[in-house]
Amino acid sequence: MYIRSPLFFSLLLLLAACSSNSPAPEVKDQASAEMECEMVTPTGSTMIKRVCRQKMTPEDRQRMQDELNQKVRPTASGTKG
Repeated sequence: MYIRSPLFFSLLLLLAACSSNSPAPEVKDQASAEMECEMVTPTGSTMIKRVCRQKMTPEDRQRMQDELNQKVRPTASGTKG
């Protein structure tokens, strides 16, 4: 009797938690229009991961890549000047 009581209450709690009436979250059309998602398999992994980014034009991508290249330019043997 003592073993069945906790088992019964935990099962009851589990069933009560699964029977919620909350609606599924809706994806806003505007938010999804500004994002682009792709499925990526990282190196060394067999798990597929969903990666989402803001949609950008090729000109925006090139501008951001140029800015990054300017910030990360290596110097010869670490000396400046």
